[in-house]
Amino acid sequence: MTSRTLRYWEQKGLFSSSRDMQSNWRVYDKVQSMAGQQVLRFRYLSTLKKSGFLEAYMHLLIVQMRYMIDGKYK
Repeated sequence: MTSRTLRYWEQKGLFSSSRDMQSNWRVYDKVQSMAGQQVLRFRYLSTLKKSGFLEAYMHLLIVQMRYMIDGKYK
């Protein structure tokens, strides 16, 4: 994710950041970080759909979720 995207989201009020006093970098909380990761995933899924790989990716996600829930592959 680019700094330009983060600044845009801040301007729209979607994200807010604090500043690290030593580095002067923007710092986001865990929820905002996770939301940003979801946006990137959705962008990736959009790319996969256009290229025809969405079904394979969705299958992989389902297998991973089952493993996380059940502790084993089915």
